[in-house]
Amino acid sequence: MFSIAASAAPPCEDSFSYLLLSSSEHERFSNDVLRSLSAPIGAQVTFRYETDIIEDLILTEEPISRGDRGLVCHANMPENGRGALVPVRFVSIDEVLQPGSTVILELTMEEFAKYDGKSFDRVALNNDEWSEKYPSKKDGDVYGDFVTFIDDEELVSGTKKICEWESITKDLHENGSFSRDYYFLVFGLLESSNEIIHEVKEWNENIKIDKNYEVPVYIFSPKGSRDNLPGDPLHISSSVGIDSKSPIDLTTNVPYDFKRWSIRVPSQSLVGTGYEWTGQREGWIQIGPKASEDGMSGPFRWQIDLDLTYGRSFRGFAAAAFLLTIFYAVTFFTTASNLNELSPIAVGGIASIFGLALAVVTLHLPNVSR
Repeated sequence: MFSIAASAAPPCEDSFSYLLLSSSEHERFSNDVLRSLSAPIGAQVTFRYETDIIEDLILTEEPISRGDRGLVCHANMPENGRGALVPVRFVSIDEVLQPGSTVILELTMEEFAKYDGKSFDRVALNNDEWSEKYPSKKDGDVYGDFVTFIDDEELVSGTKKICEWESITKDLHENGSFSRDYYFLVFGLLESSNEIIHEVKEWNENIKIDKNYEVPVYIFSPKGSRDNLPGDPLHISSSVGIDSKSPIDLTTNVPYDFKRWSIRVPSQSLVGTGYEWTGQREGWIQIGPKASEDGMSGPFRWQIDLDLTYGRSFRGFAAAAFLLTIFYAVTFFTTASNLNELSPIAVGGIASIFGLALAVVTLHLPNVSR
């Protein structure tokens, strides 16, 4: 039913083919919108839909394919009637899966949605295609589709600017189904704390061992009051065991703030070498509001997941192997017996081979301290 082949040609800027709606009918749906709002460019968020809320045209004639672009929107669902529609973010389709009657879309975050007016819904009402393309509710039952094909692309454009991101959070807070003390945006993973930040950046998942990085976070509350916030602190965790000079919990008690996590992946193997030298490894960082201690099982109320790829370069591996080869070769040369029976060239060759073999074995040793 759904194609997963790559697109034949890259899409034009601001062009998209699908509306991907989410609502507050379930906590997971609301969290998906918040993830889409908080993540840097390049991060991935998973949306799930039952086939009975996908437009028939998509199921039969216009299947979603890898490489297609969509627009994530929040559709507020009141008990009766049609709620406000708030565009959030452009996405590209990274993977399409259909186990049974569920369609799973792996979405890669792109630019945020920029639109005219304080509320996009007021603009969409005057456009026939947009006004007919999202669902309503009657007597508690939802009618309409949450994944639809659309031709009109003139009402929304892309932006990376933080001021436009703030406008979206205000629209979601005032016209959507959200009531958060604050919203946050992860800018990206930066190599320098001196970079000027005025827009969201792409998440650079490739990091080097023993190098310091910055994860800047912007915190914003659209509430009219500027009193202290009772919000849950922001929490960071990782599969890698990162070091940080900042606390893993960042306080969120003011309505607007800018904070940084300073992180580093330390050497975690024998004498500062080991498997990190042999190639890249994969991991993750999770960031989100910390769960209050009210019986919730996990550390997060909800979180965004960010990929990490870390390790040392082949150049570093070669340098370490060369030095260890010399060390082991000299050790072999000075301790082995009966060397006088061989030529100097043969002795040097045997010592070098022995040293190189031990060097490679040493560099592949796992971290015995774990």
